[in-house]
Amino acid sequence: MATQGHIDQLNSICKSIDEVDRSQLLRPDLGRESLQKELEPRLQGIDKIKNLTLEYASGVGDSPLSNLNNILQQILNELQAQAGRNSSQYIASKDAFLRNIDTHLEKTKDYRAPFVAAAIESRGFLEDAGIRKEYQRTVTDLKTEATKTIDKLKIESAKAIEEARDLAKEIEERARRTAAKISVEEAQKQFKEAQKSIRSNLIIWGVVSAAAVAAFIWTAVHFLKIGPPANETWHVVYYTAIRITILVAVGAIATFCMRVFRAYMHMNQLNLHRQRVANSIEAFVVSAQTPEQRDVILSNLVEAVVAFGNSGLLPNDEDSIGSQKLSTDVLSRILNLLTPKK
Repeated sequence: MATQGHIDQLNSICKSIDEVDRSQLLRPDLGRESLQKELEPRLQGIDKIKNLTLEYASGVGDSPLSNLNNILQQILNELQAQAGRNSSQYIASKDAFLRNIDTHLEKTKDYRAPFVAAAIESRGFLEDAGIRKEYQRTVTDLKTEATKTIDKLKIESAKAIEEARDLAKEIEERARRTAAKISVEEAQKQFKEAQKSIRSNLIIWGVVSAAAVAAFIWTAVHFLKIGPPANETWHVVYYTAIRITILVAVGAIATFCMRVFRAYMHMNQLNLHRQRVANSIEAFVVSAQTPEQRDVILSNLVEAVVAFGNSGLLPNDEDSIGSQKLSTDVLSRILNLLTPKK
């Protein structure tokens, strides 16, 4: 236990600290050079140490009390010196004064532990079972609340992650639908524009083919009406060869026109098929349940647009109006038939 001499010394020092002129120490009339703003929190710290030391000095030993008395004495000397300086000295030394006060306050931390222990012991915290139980209950409640908070955070985070996944999936579906819709609209636009050109060419070549067929028929009928010449045999052969050549030429022209006309008919049906499939793409794609189904449906529909199949308008075999090639064997047969037998 601390002796009375050390306690009396502490009382004397604390009384002297209280008697220091605060107005001279703070000097608010100096304005910005005043220590009022910087020194006020330090003076409050000094008062806390004073009160703690005075109240529990009897519960500590001489050594910690003597050390704390020395530090408080140094603080008292600094305060008295700063309060007794004139204005110029006061301003010039205020930074050093504040550093010294901070150093002394930091040193007091080395000797506070015995006074804190005396305060705990004097208040009966160590023997009070109720306080210990309350402490344990408080710790348990804190652990329980922390566990609940962690579980709640886990649930909320899982919910947020799930919502983020649903949102990402919805954004992906919207992007897919938008992309598909844009592609379908572009395809429909192109097929519609192509249909106009195909129909125009189809009409033109239809008229030309009809005219060529009509010319072939007229030529054939015209040659039927004109009888063979009554001259020599070679005249008959000559005119027959000319008529056959003319019929073959007209027939070849008519055949070419009909083939082109039939090709445009095929293209017309192909383009109509593409328009019908393109108009159905969006409906089929939207009806799918999963992105994988949409990809398969879209792939098959695109393939259906490209692969039209056989329309029957473009057969593999060649057909023509009249033969385009007149062989020597045919000519010899014609000559034999036309030559009179003796």
